[in-house]
Amino acid sequence: VWGEHQSMAESAELQLWQATYKSADVRRTLIANVVSKYVEYLSLNDRIRVARETEVVLHGMLQAVTERVAVGDATVIDLEQQRSADFQVHATIPGLELKRKIAAHALAQLLGITPSALTLSDKGLDSLAFPGALPDVPTSLLVRRPDIRAVEARLLAADADIDVARARLFPPLTLSSQASVGLLTYAQLFFAPYGALYNAIGNLTTTIFDHGKRTQDVNFAR
Repeated sequence: VWGEHQSMAESAELQLWQATYKSADVRRTLIANVVSKYVEYLSLNDRIRVARETEVVLHGMLQAVTERVAVGDATVIDLEQQRSADFQVHATIPGLELKRKIAAHALAQLLGITPSALTLSDKGLDSLAFPGALPDVPTSLLVRRPDIRAVEARLLAADADIDVARARLFPPLTLSSQASVGLLTYAQLFFAPYGALYNAIGNLTTTIFDHGKRTQDVNFAR
């Protein structure tokens, strides 16, 4: 009578839509994570290549300084500084290779395969073709994102829960074979124990004198 079951059905349907949008949002997040890890892997390829090229250059400079020290054109301090720079670059390469391996393993985990089954190239970020910005895209497309639609469905379901809590403020009515007052005698209606009038008063008393529980349920739902 008060629309409680209708509001419950509406809330359940909206929660179903919320679950559907959440599933689409998980798929969207998975795609974004795969792209992010692949870009990180390509970036580490570039960093490793630059580090190795720098190591080759510094190693050649170290040999040149060594020859200059031999003919007295450079000092031992110059030699040690050049050797330190060479060692520093050389020490960064294993750390970068470890980060690349971790990124590859994370990418394989996102794809649901073993790292040995994942074949990746040594190309860098230059191998990517980034799409251009689309002109005149309306901002209304933002509401089509599944995460926003999931939040919207959750809000609508919560609004339906408010209607459920509000309907429970009214006295509960039970329809049975004795629902028609015309079939009850005067004595059954007013004086018989557990009669229709006493049942109505009992339900009404339960609703009013519940120490504000049902009213707080409405506030909690809101």
